[in-house]
Amino acid sequence: MGRFDDKPTESMVRRQREWERFDQGELDDAVRAMLGQRQTRRYLWWLLSVSKSLGENAFTANALTTAFGCGEQNVGQQVLAHMLEVAPEGFLTLMKENADERSRRQGELDRIRGGNGGGRDYDSDPTPGGDEPGTYA
Repeated sequence: MGRFDDKPTESMVRRQREWERFDQGELDDAVRAMLGQRQTRRYLWWLLSVSKSLGENAFTANALTTAFGCGEQNVGQQVLAHMLEVAPEGFLTLMKENADERSRRQGELDRIRGGNGGGRDYDSDPTPGGDEPGTYA
C-alpha cells in the first residue's frame, strides 16, 4: 500500500484537529485586530459594501452577472458572519462610525448648500474629520 492509501492514525487525526483549532484562532485574532483599528474597520465596511452584504440584492437582468454578484455577496456574508461571531461589539463600532461619518458629511453638504461659505478648506487639510472619534481620516 502507498503512503496515501493508509488510514490516518488517531494521533494524526488529533494533530490535524489541533492545527485546525490553531488556524481558526489565528483567523479570529485577525478579525479582532482589524475591528480594533479605525482604518481597518473602514476597509471592512468597504468590503461589505462592495460585496452587497448589507441588505442589498445581487439580482440583475443578466443571469451571469447575477451569479457573479451572488458569489461576491456570499464571500461578504461569510466575512460578516465571522465578524459577528468573533467580535460583535467591533461590528457595532464599525456601523456607528459609518453612520456618524455619513451624518457629518451630509451636514457639511447641507451647510455648503445653505451658503455659509462652504465649511472646511480641504486643500489645507486632506483628512476630513481628523482623529475625532467616530470619523474617518
